Amino acid sequence: MVSELHKQGYQLLRAMPQVSGSGAYWRLIIGPRAWFLREHGARIAGVHYYEAPLYTSGAGNEYFGWKDAAEDNARQLALKFAERFPTIVAQSQGRDWEYVGWYLEMLGWAEAGHFPQVEFPGLETFDPPPAGVPVEGYIENSPLRRPPGGDADDR
Repeated sequence: MVSELHKQGYQLLRAMPQVSGSGAYWRLIIGPRAWFLREHGARIAGVHYYEAPLYTSGAGNEYFGWKDAAEDNARQLALKFAERFPTIVAQSQGRDWEYVGWYLEMLGWAEAGHFPQVEFPGLETFDPPPAGVPVEGYIENSPLRRPPGGDADDR
């Protein structure tokens, strides 16, 4: 869905993958580049954490809590996201080829079953997850590096 929005000219849209504190669920937090930290492109600034749209794998195919999206493909989800979060999408209009290139490479890893971008609370993005946290296909020494930084300074 994020990649579809990138193709539509919203390249400033960013994603923060995260494992829940219990390690049982995978989460995805989405927002504009302005909300993401300069020094860590996979972390949203704390002041924006609770206003950003959140998906958790615990919701299954009810993306962002939407009961009408269970059968939607990525493009259809992108249309709904743009309709339901117009302010975030408007703030994400523009070009960011560096991030979009990084995102495309990350998608290639994910399609192969590897999720090297895991933002676990308190850990750096590429540190191994703590013992007992199930992160399927985690690559400890991945050549995929941290995404380019955003524009936010605060946590």
